[in-house]
Amino acid sequence: MIAKGLTLSLLITAMAGTSSILWADHNSWTDRISVELGSAFPTPINDFSDEANPGFLGGVQYLHTLNAFSAIGVQVAGYHFSGKEHTITSDAGGLMSGKSDTALTALEFVGRYSFQPTARYSPYVFSGLG
Repeated sequence: MIAKGLTLSLLITAMAGTSSILWADHNSWTDRISVELGSAFPTPINDFSDEANPGFLGGVQYLHTLNAFSAIGVQVAGYHFSGKEHTITSDAGGLMSGKSDTALTALEFVGRYSFQPTARYSPYVFSGLG
């Protein structure tokens, strides 16, 4: 059974790792579909922040509750980064301007563990592999 409504969540992401601002469902015996919208920020790893500007992301997440404490699922997210302008010197000494956009899609298997599932606000750990 799908949860009674869509849960919107804000996802702030960096290429080095992902952290989510999400809220846990109070009724822990439901399946959940979430729509994720947010900003994507390039990091200095592999000098990606020198090549790309911040962009946006959008995705969908599905979580299936196993018990009161844990859930597993899958999420798909698309990221888009606009490129920065660069001057390139050719072998002949000519100058050219270069810019490229970066788009990627990520498929991830995810899990959530809630520490106090019956509390009004339940702290949880959320992680994924993909």
